[in-house]
Amino acid sequence: MPKLSFSLFAGDTIAIVDPRAEHDGGGRAAAAMALLRARSGSKVALADLCGRQPAQPQGGARVYVLERGDVPSVLAVLARRYDEVIVDVVCGETLPGRAALIASRLAVVPPRGAAQLDRVRLFNPGLRLLPWDGAAADVPALYRRIFPT
Repeated sequence: MPKLSFSLFAGDTIAIVDPRAEHDGGGRAAAAMALLRARSGSKVALADLCGRQPAQPQGGARVYVLERGDVPSVLAVLARRYDEVIVDVVCGETLPGRAALIASRLAVVPPRGAAQLDRVRLFNPGLRLLPWDGAAADVPALYRRIFPT
C-alpha cells in the first residue's frame, strides 16, 4: 500500500467513517487505530460519536464519548491536548458526524462514501480522503499507510 502524499501534524484529527459500526458493536477500527498509535508512544484521544457501545480505552488511549454539545469546539480542545485525535464516526450525514469531518484533516471512508462527503468539503476543502473497506484485519495495514515509519 502506498503511503499518504501529505503529512499529519501534532493535534491533527482523523475521522474513521465506519457505517457498519452501528451494527457490529461500535468503533473497533477506530479503537484499534488509537491503540496502535498509543503503543507507538503518541498521546492519543479517541472521540466516540457513535455512543451506542463506547470503545474501551486500551494501551494509554483516552476515550471521550461526545453525545451532545459543540463537536468542533470539543475536538479543538482535544487537539491541543493530544498528539492525535481519532474520531469514530458512524455516518458523515449526521450533524455530529458532519461536524467531526469538518474539523478533521483526514477522513478514512468506505470506497463509496467519498461521494457523500462533497457537502463536507465545502466547509473543509483541505480534507483528505483515504478509501478503506473497513475490514478489521486490515487496521495494521491502514495504520502503516497513515503513519509510515
